[in-house]
Amino acid sequence: MEDDAFFLKHGLSPQYDWDCPAGWRKTVAKAIHAILEAGVKPEDFGQIKSKLGGLCIYMDVNSPETQKLIDLAEQACDAQCEECGKPARLTIFNGWQETLCEKHRRGDYVVENGG
Repeated sequence: MEDDAFFLKHGLSPQYDWDCPAGWRKTVAKAIHAILEAGVKPEDFGQIKSKLGGLCIYMDVNSPETQKLIDLAEQACDAQCEECGKPARLTIFNGWQETLCEKHRRGDYVVENGG
């Protein structure tokens, strides 16, 4: 599975429900490495996934420094297309929330970032 290979490449053992959209992988890889450099063990990563159009990184063990790194990565992905990484906005289409650029947007209804 493509997601499993991505996480393994960056030193993590992926769980069954982990996922990382292709457009966010560069940001997520930087976050993983920064968190590991901060002293977090790979087994302390609880989950990494897309949820409601945003990146979610859950940790079993956390610190203020780690939380700041997570917040930065999640905020960066709020403005990056899940498909390609280009500037994007939250989009709702058929009940699905995704952060997509104009090229990858499937629906007409877009929620502006921040509200």
